[in-house]
Amino acid sequence: MKKQIIVLLLFGFFCLPSRGQSADIGTNTPTLQVSLITCGPGDELYAKFGHSALRIQDESTGLDVIYNYGLFDFNAPNFYLNFAKGKLRYFLGKHETSGFIQAFIHEGRWVREQVLDIDQATSSVLLQRLEQNYRPENRFYLYDFFYANCATKIRDLLLEVSHGSLIYPQAQENSKKSYRELISENLPLDSWGGWGIDLALGSLIDQPTSNFQAQFLPEYAAQQLSTALWNGKSAVRQDSYLAAPNLNSPPAGIQLWGPFTLGTLLILTVWLTRTKTTSKRLTYVLLHTLSGAIGIVLMLLWVATDHQATAWNAHLFWAQPWLVLSPFLRTKKRVNNTLSILVLLGISICLALWMLGIQSFHWMMLPIWCALGMSQILMLKTNP
Repeated sequence: MKKQIIVLLLFGFFCLPSRGQSADIGTNTPTLQVSLITCGPGDELYAKFGHSALRIQDESTGLDVIYNYGLFDFNAPNFYLNFAKGKLRYFLGKHETSGFIQAFIHEGRWVREQVLDIDQATSSVLLQRLEQNYRPENRFYLYDFFYANCATKIRDLLLEVSHGSLIYPQAQENSKKSYRELISENLPLDSWGGWGIDLALGSLIDQPTSNFQAQFLPEYAAQQLSTALWNGKSAVRQDSYLAAPNLNSPPAGIQLWGPFTLGTLLILTVWLTRTKTTSKRLTYVLLHTLSGAIGIVLMLLWVATDHQATAWNAHLFWAQPWLVLSPFLRTKKRVNNTLSILVLLGISICLALWMLGIQSFHWMMLPIWCALGMSQILMLKTNP
């Protein structure tokens, strides 16, 4: 199961799928209590963004269940194709609360519960809607990692059943962070997952977000709920941790084998082979081929899928798809010189876009660009 989740969350999916269902329940219980459950990030990539769920309780009947919008069917037809095309269907699941929460505690992750201060009529309507959505014909939805995930589905449902009673006073205020910056907060500075996610996402996610838009992250959804109002008073009646955060966790540093190490090795390789024509050409062709392969993937993510966030990716200025043809053009000096100039120009454009704030780049791109740029300059000197 873990392997399945890691594959899915490579592009920033934010929900931890889990298994298990409770028995069928009624929807007219008289003393319902509704809570937003927010679970903190974990150590693995699939857990870095936390998770949101709804908890429904009724002490008089013993009802205590979790509704979870973070499930998917790994065995569904065309699973990998739908994942690649951005047409992955997630679905609503129902779980026994104690097992659900213990799974997160077992991983050393904090669990926060915010009990909503809402009237019984609305609570009953919410439960009815959840049960309706849980029906086999209704439970599936098209997943989007910014606009339709475990956190946003719950927020939107609460807004729907509140009929205007739920208000986020700070919703339209600028969060002072872009989608990319919000994502990076949850990823180690030097990690393959962080670098890969940043590489795949285009300039559209570099726009400033409002506090409302930032709620695609479970922790921000909980933060905004704590300031929300329901009929003019606080929407949260009780706010507590079922498992406390670990405040002593060490900050992530440079990994022994990460993007920074790769960039450093590439720079050393280019430098050490600079005086040997054959080795220099081989390094040049290798860098071009890898860059072109990356460019093909990025182009397909843009034009051949429904992923909105992968469009208009400025990485394509340096990762030019036609560079994969370099092995077949190694004897054509004029063509190689043109390719080198285009790559250097592409790197320069990326740096300019970065400085202008049009698209931000992972800082690990600097040593990679340095190695790629050095290789182009050395080849231009070899082919005057």
